[in-house]
Amino acid sequence: MGCRKTKDKSELIRIVKTPLNSIEIDLNMKLPGRGVYICPEKDCVKKTLQKKVLSSAFKEEIDTPEVNEFFERLKKRLEDKIVSLIGISYKSGRVSSGRTQVKEEMIKNNICLIIFTEDASTDLSDKIIKYCDQKKIRYYWFSLKQNVSKALAGKERAVLGIKDMRLAKTIEKNIETLNNITVA
Repeated sequence: MGCRKTKDKSELIRIVKTPLNSIEIDLNMKLPGRGVYICPEKDCVKKTLQKKVLSSAFKEEIDTPEVNEFFERLKKRLEDKIVSLIGISYKSGRVSSGRTQVKEEMIKNNICLIIFTEDASTDLSDKIIKYCDQKKIRYYWFSLKQNVSKALAGKERAVLGIKDMRLAKTIEKNIETLNNITVA
């Protein structure tokens, strides 16, 4: 919906109609009920949130949120999902955290993705970015140490290394979506 361009389902955001005729963001694409898929770009969301568009898609009147409110809800959901994915990875031993541990795992070629917290020191990030560039490892900035620590059993770390390729791709996709809506 919105731009009407053909995209892979994984690049879209699913929204569903609740029993109270409002909409709910369904990032896992598993909530029951009729859903529509929207492009997460701001212009597409603006078009989609027009009452006529959603009411037509759901075949009844829908209470639609304001665009900024929708983006705030989407941003919060994406941040929570990313923290949750990091937590799952950490609990299963697929995350290295902290400068020393991440560097050691990078040397062993065990890292697929690097995540810096937004409050990481420039010195730390510059050194690891150089190594990422040499090893062709993708990296992103995400959230604050305080927020990411929830996924790391309370440990505040400024750099994380994701070891599992599948989880890295899922986390990366969610961070890219978050970055696209935050910049828009």
